[in-house]
Amino acid sequence: MVTVDLYFGIAPKVHPDRECSRSYLTYLATSGYRQKKRSPRPLLEGCRRWQSILYPEHGLSKKTKALMRNRFSLLLFAVTLAHGSLLQAQTNSAFRYRSRSPVQVRHSKVYTKDSISLQLKVTVKGPLEGYKFVYNLSALPAEGTSEKAVAPGRYSHRIFRWQIARQKTRSTPALLFEVEDLSRQIKYPYILPLGHPERINYPDFRVYTADNEAVLEQYVPADVPLLFRSVAKQNTTAPFYVYHYANSFAAARPPMVEGVGKVAKDLAIDSLFTIAEGDTFSLSKTGLYFAQSDSSSINGLGFRVEDAPYPKFNRLKQLIPPLIYITTKEEWALLKAIKDDKEAFDRFWLKMTSSPLKAKDIIKKYYRRVKEANTYFSDYKEGWKTDMGMIYIVYGPPDIVTQKERMEVWSYKRPQNLPLLKFSFKKIDNIFVANHYALIRNTNYKSSWLAKVEEWRNGR
Repeated sequence: MVTVDLYFGIAPKVHPDRECSRSYLTYLATSGYRQKKRSPRPLLEGCRRWQSILYPEHGLSKKTKALMRNRFSLLLFAVTLAHGSLLQAQTNSAFRYRSRSPVQVRHSKVYTKDSISLQLKVTVKGPLEGYKFVYNLSALPAEGTSEKAVAPGRYSHRIFRWQIARQKTRSTPALLFEVEDLSRQIKYPYILPLGHPERINYPDFRVYTADNEAVLEQYVPADVPLLFRSVAKQNTTAPFYVYHYANSFAAARPPMVEGVGKVAKDLAIDSLFTIAEGDTFSLSKTGLYFAQSDSSSINGLGFRVEDAPYPKFNRLKQLIPPLIYITTKEEWALLKAIKDDKEAFDRFWLKMTSSPLKAKDIIKKYYRRVKEANTYFSDYKEGWKTDMGMIYIVYGPPDIVTQKERMEVWSYKRPQNLPLLKFSFKKIDNIFVANHYALIRNTNYKSSWLAKVEEWRNGR
């Protein structure tokens, strides 16, 4: 591993929390921007220029949008079920965000010039023979393999791999995959949009552990041996360029507060080093990394490095920041000042819940939610800081999850026959990660948010 202090190429430096950062990066890539000293065009102008390219429906009439949707409808890989019906995109896939679900699915997508390399890992509770896996890739040319394996303990897993030929289409193809628990007769649909390669950048390589297992999470443990392996790299002697960013990202703002708040314009590149393909390496610095096989492009793979036992938090300096969602400004200021004072931390919880027993239960529940948010929603920042992570921590796992093209909607059931409480998340093009979703905020969420926060504070 070679450490390089000089900055070169066009590694992303625009802060991903800023609006239109993707448009700005597209401007950098298409304008031939290569030198650090050259002043790029102002962010807003770049946004306006590329808005129509990145979002073709921007500024069109409702009638024109309807015609576009009818003509370029969402292309789905058909999945034929036992009763002959099709698995629709409106199917509830809430099991993905339930830690006790007997079925868990993780995936990895790699794009090359001619194909999409897709890998799916399905973990089930109990033996594989108790489950049925249903999928069909006949809609597009594809070759697939299945690897059967048994994990230690109560869980088993199976790995599916496909090599899918890329075709020119203005719609977004998706994989529909279903796991059926034969004994309980419950079906678990998994909908995986494959993304539009010309609209957002995907890497052409994967991160593997020293045991040759692909890393399917958005984070890796610090000081663990890793390696990069390209899917279709012609020159295997060319190195991978890896950037480390020293930034600490802000937590999500409440759902009724619009905007992203005060965000730095640029990211600080802490260091750059190169790694040869197949060479084992480990990373000790925590934070955001961005790896590229071609430093002259903006294509690459973003991932986080975290100290064990992430996604779980067990140190006081880790336990305090997630409390920002349920504290007042005065309480938050006091918590930030206690540093390593465990007794002051305990007093905060006792004062808020008025009961040692309640405090113990609520602490356990709250930080279990934080751990699960880190597991499910980590992207360029820790999972608990994302919009989805915030809603998950405060409101809990959604009762219903539906997916549309570039949208995911969470619905929560409410008592007394009240209508469902819905949160809509829009997929945002992001240079670091392929699945970053931003909440569509609304002032109408204020009453439900304050009520949920009050439940936490009362130990309910």
